[in-house]
Amino acid sequence: MKRTKRKTRIFTITIAAVFIFIIISCEDRSIEPEIGENDVKWKEQLDLALTDGNKALKESNLKILGYKVIGKLRTNKEIVLLKNEFLSDSQPLPLYSPTNFKKLSLVSIGDINQKKIEASKMGISYDIPGTEKFLARTLKVGQKIIEIEWNNRGELLTTKAVVDHNGLVYDNILTNTFLVKKNVEGDIQQPMDVQPSFNIDECIPMPPYEIWQWPQRRTISKHFIADWLWGTERGSAKVSHMVEGYTTTAHGYEEKYLTCSSVEATSYMSLGTAGADIKIHTAEYGLRGYSRTHWGLFLASPTITVIMNYSQGGFSIQVSGGIGSELHHTGSQHFSALSW
Repeated sequence: MKRTKRKTRIFTITIAAVFIFIIISCEDRSIEPEIGENDVKWKEQLDLALTDGNKALKESNLKILGYKVIGKLRTNKEIVLLKNEFLSDSQPLPLYSPTNFKKLSLVSIGDINQKKIEASKMGISYDIPGTEKFLARTLKVGQKIIEIEWNNRGELLTTKAVVDHNGLVYDNILTNTFLVKKNVEGDIQQPMDVQPSFNIDECIPMPPYEIWQWPQRRTISKHFIADWLWGTERGSAKVSHMVEGYTTTAHGYEEKYLTCSSVEATSYMSLGTAGADIKIHTAEYGLRGYSRTHWGLFLASPTITVIMNYSQGGFSIQVSGGIGSELHHTGSQHFSALSW
């Protein structure tokens, strides 16, 4: 009888030990999550950041050294803790011009909160409360935590990034840094068919083609494209002003007519905001006709909102909310039939 009780106690202790071992093993695995099929996107992005991103940063004092998985967001409490860590005074944020990384530097959130940084000179606006709201919406249970190692002016620096199957979710530096290529398209003049290409009721018909008539189309586009540090396109803002018309010598001297005009504005931004807007477009068609437009556009990182206002003399752009960088551009364009 005693031997049976002893065997029972040994069996119970053995089961308990196995159970504890299983718990410890699971805890160990949770510290370093495995990389699986759902990690292809963010791994591709960070690997390209190590190559293409460092090429883009070569004229700055910042370089990406590597990355590793260090955990996973498992509870709402962990989300709050990480959000607070992202926004703590010691954490870095990028200060730079989106069109030129030469003067890129990292500044602390503490210095921003104490207004020690004149960020507006670089075209950058910071709003920590706005970013806190952004992170509260964006961070989710199940996302992985990545540690990214940087070389900043010869000193080692680490930041935390959050990723999921869609790719990068947030990192103080990567999310708020983008490179802008501007003026991708310029002034294009070309001959055209007699039939107008715009479907606009106010347009006047092009007369039948004769040997003394030269139908023409002219387009001026302002196009800004934002790239992630790993090289893929992140956003775009574009405005285009197109006119059609012709020159004729039917009466023995040159006469220039404007027959139609059109304006277009398009924009988008992944993980950020963008806008392109035509505020004014006026036109007068016929002999010595003209087309005039006023426009504005912007590209911004995650939580910036931009308001474009037009008044006599041009546009003003107000930036409120947000953390990171923004690029904006405003302008006007006047086409005259006399400028063919």
